[in-house]
Amino acid sequence: MDTGFFADITTRKETDKVTYMIKFKHLEKEAGSSGLKRIAISMILILIFAMPAFAVFSSKGQIPNGAPVEYRGLKVTSEGVNITLVNKGEAPVKFSAACSFVGENRKEIGDIFIEETELAPGEDKHFKGLYLKGDLKLARKAASLKWTIYKLEQ
Repeated sequence: MDTGFFADITTRKETDKVTYMIKFKHLEKEAGSSGLKRIAISMILILIFAMPAFAVFSSKGQIPNGAPVEYRGLKVTSEGVNITLVNKGEAPVKFSAACSFVGENRKEIGDIFIEETELAPGEDKHFKGLYLKGDLKLARKAASLKWTIYKLEQ
């Protein structure tokens, strides 16, 4: 069993006497750090390979060229798509748009249509069970969203 200690014998002459000095040195080993490194590396690799299993698009965010309207609570369910639109501006807004779910290879997976709706300042409107034209399972794993605004009047 290696304890990490070893002895170093040195001699020193003082006039007629010979003195033996024994120095104990301790080898400093990083005990367990290689195990921790392996665990950390394996966790990182698992997360990297698992990333495609999680949706990359955010459940809330801004609609490109759709200011002051933002979306919240975007969720794909077996009944359809649930989304909340929020008017962050100070004036009423008429809004109509389509949202496409785009896959890793930039191919459209499916899309939803949001009918024309009027939003008062600070108001949020919930849309539940919107019809998703496309593959429901792949839409959950979409890489991004592509918005097409049909009407935006302030």
